[in-house]
Amino acid sequence: MVYYVFIDQSGLTPQQWIEWREKFHKSKAGEQFDSAKSKLEQACTAGCGVGAELRFIQKNGELVAKSPEAVLRQDLKFAPIYDLNQGKKLSQ
Repeated sequence: MVYYVFIDQSGLTPQQWIEWREKFHKSKAGEQFDSAKSKLEQACTAGCGVGAELRFIQKNGELVAKSPEAVLRQDLKFAPIYDLNQGKKLSQ
């Protein structure tokens, strides 16, 4: 049995999402989060906002050591729809 644990963020703006994340990452926040907020706002404007965040995956009672992003992209072959660094939607 596999569980995918998401945090629903469909009702949050990029600013609210960043503020929520800062509560957990305090010292790691700062400039990195400012940059992410700006990129997320641009993605939202393009129609590609954050709806949820995959936090961890549990398989057969054990946490999967691989990052959730790696599981989505490599194992499950999910293709990203937006590149935050390029600031644009990706072709499907």
